Amino acid sequence: MKEYLRRSALWAHHLNAKAWPFFDPAEIINPDVRASKETISMVTENEDLLQNFSLVKDTCIWALHFSALRDAGEELPDIPDMFSPLIIFYERGGGFGIDTTRLIQIDDAAMCRGSALQYREKEPQTSLDSATLDILDQ
Repeated sequence: MKEYLRRSALWAHHLNAKAWPFFDPAEIINPDVRASKETISMVTENEDLLQNFSLVKDTCIWALHFSALRDAGEELPDIPDMFSPLIIFYERGGGFGIDTTRLIQIDDAAMCRGSALQYREKEPQTSLDSATLDILDQ
C-alpha cells in the first residue's frame, strides 16, 4: 500500500490531479481512451471483488483504463506504473478500506494516509518481486 501511495503521489503531481491517493489517471490523460465494457464487466461482476470496499473495485477499473491507454500507444511519462503495487497486493489476497477517521485499514492494521508530498519524496521501500514479498508475507 505504501508503494501504491508513493507512486500515486508521483502521478498526481505530474498530472496536477485534484484527487489523491485514489483517482483515475487515464481519465486525466485521455478521457476518450477507456477499457471496453466487456473488460470492465469482468470486474463489476466478480463476486470476490464486490465483497470488498468499493475503492478496491474502482482501482481495478482504473487500472484497466490505464492499461487501455498503454495499449492505444498513448505517450506516458517515465513514472512507475501506479497500479502495479495494488494489483500485486490484490493478487496476493490483500484488500483495504478507509475508516471514518480516514485511516487506511488493511486486515487488522491501520495506517495514516499521510500527504502526497510526503510520499512523493520517499524512495521505494521494498522490491515488489515475488521472492521478496513471500518473505514479507511470512
